[in-house]
Amino acid sequence: GIPDGRDRDSCGTKPPETHTGDRRFGPSFHIGSAHPLGRFDRTSDANIYFAIDGTWRLNDRFNLVALLGLAQFTEETATGADNQRITHLSLNAQAVFPTPTQVDLYLQAGPGLYDRKIGGSDPGINVGFGAMYPVSPTLTLQWGADFHRLIGGADESFYTLHLGVLWH
Repeated sequence: GIPDGRDRDSCGTKPPETHTGDRRFGPSFHIGSAHPLGRFDRTSDANIYFAIDGTWRLNDRFNLVALLGLAQFTEETATGADNQRITHLSLNAQAVFPTPTQVDLYLQAGPGLYDRKIGGSDPGINVGFGAMYPVSPTLTLQWGADFHRLIGGADESFYTLHLGVLWH
């Protein structure tokens, strides 16, 4: 019941629907780049990132996001090793922060299971942030960055930059 600047635009009319829409579940996909960090960066270079996810809207400010992603890395030629590929399945809690504009900001974090092409599986965590822009009442563009850290036996971490499309 507290005005937040989104009830009416500068002309006094109600703005278009935001990313929340009327449906509680929305699928999305993201494409971008994956960048190794730390010791992992010494043997690998950045490559492509792809993810599909499902967002379950709890209310206007909080979502649960189930994410299945694939981060591809290019091994440096000096190593002679195969390219590393890490698939992850994560469950994130997402907080949405409305702004006076049509763009909403978000912050998300959660645990995941990370499966490496070379080296087995480990648990991990990820933290991300980004922005969402509603293109229509049923389509939202998302862009963001996520930090991923494997916390098992592997000493690997990476970040991703991505652009996505969310249907609701």
